[in-house]
Amino acid sequence: MHRALLLLALAAASPASAGPPGWLPPRMVFQVAGQLGLVAAGPGWELGDAHVRIDVLAGWAPARLTGVEIFTISEKLSWAPWRLAGARGFRLEPAVLSFQLTYAFGDAYFVRSPARYPEAYYQVPTALHSGVGLGACAWWRPPRGGPEVGLYAEAVALGAMVALWRENPRTLGLDDVVSLAFGLAVRP
Repeated sequence: MHRALLLLALAAASPASAGPPGWLPPRMVFQVAGQLGLVAAGPGWELGDAHVRIDVLAGWAPARLTGVEIFTISEKLSWAPWRLAGARGFRLEPAVLSFQLTYAFGDAYFVRSPARYPEAYYQVPTALHSGVGLGACAWWRPPRGGPEVGLYAEAVALGAMVALWRENPRTLGLDDVVSLAFGLAVRP
């Protein structure tokens, strides 16, 4: 947790090549699914020339879909090593690698197993999850100015689910391990 806060502080102190000065976030991110909740939104910061991005997203999943209402907070670190420039303000990032750390709020979730359970009853915490993602993003800036808009899609897998799948691939299918996420990012 301390490392995530340090990365966030470094990102806020590093001015991006474009956007608001200082600590103000140079972008806003909106995401559907991807292990952050049904919907998630929050500010994003960019490091250097924006190949590295840090997003802090608050997520929500309704009880009618999950059995209980879930609120999350996530830190998502993304790296887009390549950019392909297109015509008329379009550009493509064909590979975006991400790492996310998500915390679920509520009495039903824990980082350390409660005393009422035998040791190792739960192999992984229910409140804190790390995940990795692989996706792509298409950006467009209107020729006459205005905010740059990015649409992205990515496949996300939680580390704990990958470990459980490796131990028992006959019981867990790949669809139990991988979640698809779709998102929108807006930069001034």
